[in-house]
Amino acid sequence: MASRLLGGMLGPFQVVPKRNAIRMSRRPDMPLQRAFAFIVAVLALTAGRSALAQACGGEGARNCFAIHATPGCSDGTCCSHVCAFDSFCCEVEWDYICRHSAVELCNPPVPANDTVAGARNIPAADFEVCTIGATDSETTRLPDGCGGMFGSDIRKDVWFRFRASVTGTAILTSCPAASKVVYSEFDPIILVRDAAGEPLACNDELAGCGSYAAVEWAVEAGSSYLIQIGGHDIYVGYGRFLLAEEGTPPPPNCPADLDGDGLVGAFDMAVVLDGWGTATGDIDGDGRTDARDISALLDGWGACP
Repeated sequence: MASRLLGGMLGPFQVVPKRNAIRMSRRPDMPLQRAFAFIVAVLALTAGRSALAQACGGEGARNCFAIHATPGCSDGTCCSHVCAFDSFCCEVEWDYICRHSAVELCNPPVPANDTVAGARNIPAADFEVCTIGATDSETTRLPDGCGGMFGSDIRKDVWFRFRASVTGTAILTSCPAASKVVYSEFDPIILVRDAAGEPLACNDELAGCGSYAAVEWAVEAGSSYLIQIGGHDIYVGYGRFLLAEEGTPPPPNCPADLDGDGLVGAFDMAVVLDGWGTATGDIDGDGRTDARDISALLDGWGACP
């Protein structure tokens, strides 16, 4: 990979593209060599400007706030600002340092879920995380025992809301070992809160998985939980985390629909009669099929709500 400090000596001259200037020796000798080196230096700078113009805002250029293996990015103004500071970004590739410079110099948009009021609803599945443009929440201090060697604050965070479908356990991880789709460009902290905002679980580094975070907490079917994801410092990025739940689902909303067709009718009555005296046609949950189950079936007769 090319050096981040591009430039070099040309005889008695030094070309330093990062500063867009030519440093000239004060030696009075070798006038022809100096003249030749000066011409070479000017040509090098002209080529550098041409490469910058092609890399910034050119056809096929990619997002300035995303890491990619090609030089330059799609926003010409932002790209020029970054490359004036670091020419590597327009000559070799747009790496994480280039992206960080873009975040600092180019005012990326604030995510819609930057605050708890804008928390994004997510299911138990893998989901995208983006902290680019995120701000600090009103309270940054982590719960006791959650901070580590890099500090006790959560910075540049975004918010999600999850509603449990089972009573049991939920697991949220950023560890790539959990799934081939899971990754994180930044060092994440995960903080889970109840609907009122009280902390339930927090982690900034999972043992055995490097600097990645994972949490596990008890959930109740139908209850909502707030998930706050950020980092220790100003470095931000994209990620894809995995949320899973294990446990017992709640009772069905239509317990008299014994055959599961969405209707309480003659087929369900047949199940009750066939299971009389056993648990097969039990509707009221007492473990026995009897007259009370007939009553519950008649009360629920028709389409399930």
